[in-house]
Amino acid sequence: AATPEKKKSSVDDPTLFEPRDELEIPNRIQSIPAGYMGKLRVYRSGRVELVLGNSSFDVMEGCPCSFKEEVTVIDPDKKEAAVLGNISSHYVCTPNIISLLEQSKK
Repeated sequence: AATPEKKKSSVDDPTLFEPRDELEIPNRIQSIPAGYMGKLRVYRSGRVELVLGNSSFDVMEGCPCSFKEEVTVIDPDKKEAAVLGNISSHYVCTPNIISLLEQSKK
């Protein structure tokens, strides 16, 4: 009896993680002009809001990690890296649904 062939998943594809020069993904961060990007509003109640353009995000403390994390800057031209410091906490920004609904009514 013939055994059925095992289907290869995309993870098994050896070309999946090869660099592809023809694939250009726009980098939105590079298209942002120099200067202020948004506002971080801290209210008396302790609520924190991030405003980027017309979009509003609620900022909440994220889950603590059990491993060490550091912020590192890499200069590919000089082939140098510098550690800026440890990350002590995480924050999660979620779109403010009420703000989005009010914008959609306009």
